[in-house]
Amino acid sequence: PGEVNPVSREEFNALMRVTHNWRDRLLLVLMRHAGLRRGEAVLLFEEDVHFMYDARELGCPRAGAHIHVRRRTTEQGSSARSRRERIVPVDAVTVFCADRWHYERERIPGAERSPTVLVNVAGENVGGPVRVDQVNSIVSDLSARARLGRKVTPHMLRHAWATNLAGIADLAVVKDLLGHRYLATTARYVHPEWER
Repeated sequence: PGEVNPVSREEFNALMRVTHNWRDRLLLVLMRHAGLRRGEAVLLFEEDVHFMYDARELGCPRAGAHIHVRRRTTEQGSSARSRRERIVPVDAVTVFCADRWHYERERIPGAERSPTVLVNVAGENVGGPVRVDQVNSIVSDLSARARLGRKVTPHMLRHAWATNLAGIADLAVVKDLLGHRYLATTARYVHPEWER
């Protein structure tokens, strides 16, 4: 695979400014602030989101706000690329966006029938789960609307998260949080020149 240039903070902020709904903000944040792949983001179920100080009452031994990333396949046959299940801690920005999306989602017809966190906000499949291939279109549309000097992809958001995390965590920790099997794969995600 070729070199991926991560999304800069300025580019990310520009994308966030041109979003029209909290679903798209949360989608961007899940990839940029939690390092989720596009398939992992759209296949995130309500039961996977533990945004509380102590999740033991849910049967989870982990403290703090976090997401359970699980391998799943949609009814349409698309799946999250995650090979290994993992738990990813999330920051206050992610919790805030998820909270705002929760209230917006309640007003979308049919959304209550979908187990996924992210659902379609309009169109013929309103309230249904977002498809994996839709994520590329959403990010591409936002990129064009933000008038960025280059096309931004979902993978560039994930690379930005890995690069930032590598500045404060051991590469082995980054590997586990990204769901990689090999350190060599993780090393391709870290861009120290960009971070400096």
